Amino acid sequence: MDRMDMQEFLYEEKEGSAVIWRCFSRETRAEIPGQLGGLPVTELAPYAFSGHQEPEALLQGTAQGKLCVWKKAERAPALCGNQLEEIVLPDTVKKIGRYCFYNCKELRELEVPGGKLDWGSGVFTGCHRIQRISIRGKNTEFSLREVLEEIREKLRVEFLEEGKTIAALVFPEYYEEGVENTPARILENHVHGTGILYRNCAGGGGVDYSRYDRLFPLAKAQEPEEVLLELVLGRLQYPLGLSKERRDEYEGFLLERWDGACSYAVKERDMETVKLLARAAKGQRGYLEKLGERAAGGRFPEAASWCMHGLGQTGAAGKGRRRLEL
Repeated sequence: MDRMDMQEFLYEEKEGSAVIWRCFSRETRAEIPGQLGGLPVTELAPYAFSGHQEPEALLQGTAQGKLCVWKKAERAPALCGNQLEEIVLPDTVKKIGRYCFYNCKELRELEVPGGKLDWGSGVFTGCHRIQRISIRGKNTEFSLREVLEEIREKLRVEFLEEGKTIAALVFPEYYEEGVENTPARILENHVHGTGILYRNCAGGGGVDYSRYDRLFPLAKAQEPEEVLLELVLGRLQYPLGLSKERRDEYEGFLLERWDGACSYAVKERDMETVKLLARAAKGQRGYLEKLGERAAGGRFPEAASWCMHGLGQTGAAGKGRRRLEL
């Protein structure tokens, strides 16, 4: 059964469009349709996916005919609060109501249309597990800065065109701390982490990739290795706006942290990352051998076999060289 057939919606007809007030589903992923009742879905109402919305108000609105029911499946529970983990918004949506995802503590991924969206206040208040936002289509007018200011945890942002990723950016975590300056009798605000600097690279005209890449030396000094690896691999795999100088810097970092990079690739079970690491090694057999050994030891036979094949082609697996055991 299609996921759309497993969802029900409570919506309001407003100026020739539909405003969603509630989604009902037994799933943890919501896919918002582009139309309800023949009307384009343009808005999510305040608290639409929050568990703090009053059910009585919805029942009253339905009884009075202010809210309509779009139903394809048997009655399901409200998909809100901790039940919501993923959501996909259609291209027709233009406005997200205030506190729409308030305290959706398990929300991890969103896919949204590009272009200008009207984000209400406090949309992501209480959402501390969001890991990824995918933005479809043109993103030059997308209000990314507004989203980033609300989500202070580490966030991966992917830009999609025709279903394919064209850029993947990691915005590290940051937090603010109030520190009392007793002699001056003032409270100083200290910001920790490079996340705020990376977020400043996003503006009304999109992302300033050059500025984003220039921050890497600061990130190297402050951020955990796994965050740095995800950031670097994202830029190398989807090098939109990436200069040769910055590419060389990122590839050099991978060689500096080769053990960690190999472990990361094996943990992710991602052949594209394995191939990217091999390109960064530029045929140096010691690096490729280490990658293959780590893949074999991590029970990633596809990667280990691919590395062995590469070693054979370059002559690196010649006489006296230890074979990689699958």
